Amino acid sequence: MTRLRLVAALLAGAAWLAPCVPGLADPLPGEARAADPDSFLPGEGGYGLYRNARYGTVISYPTGYFRPDPAPDSGDGRRFSSVDGQAWFYVFAQYNAEGLSPAQQSARDAEEHGGASYRAAGRGWYVLSGLRGEEIYYRRVTEDETGLIRVFEIGYPAARKAEFDAVVSYMAKSFGP
Repeated sequence: MTRLRLVAALLAGAAWLAPCVPGLADPLPGEARAADPDSFLPGEGGYGLYRNARYGTVISYPTGYFRPDPAPDSGDGRRFSSVDGQAWFYVFAQYNAEGLSPAQQSARDAEEHGGASYRAAGRGWYVLSGLRGEEIYYRRVTEDETGLIRVFEIGYPAARKAEFDAVVSYMAKSFGP
């Protein structure tokens, strides 16, 4: 069984996937799709692939649960909102104009989020996660050799952690250039 099918099977019983339409290839209405420079491609197991036109950032996400918000004028990424209004995520990219080290970036991000109960880091990346009120946040940041920083962050109710763990893990693994 592929990892994607395993994640889909694990999620099959999750109540929040009730509105999920497996294989939904196009989350945008016709007119918005024609004007949108970003790509939304079909995937397997109810997931689709978002690709940012400006920086090439990609992520797989459950298309039946998250819908893309309108593209920002900057074209640097996208925010997605859940159909039930309880969760969100965004992906974007920008250059490290401040010249901060990954440790400095991580410390600043943790402070801006009110702390982090989980931290991990490696060459060119770091992850922070924690609670903000009743919401769990997970933030993954990568930086390439050109100084391009890519960010994936998701927020969801702490009470639904068990439902989101596999989804967040899958999304984080799919995130990148």
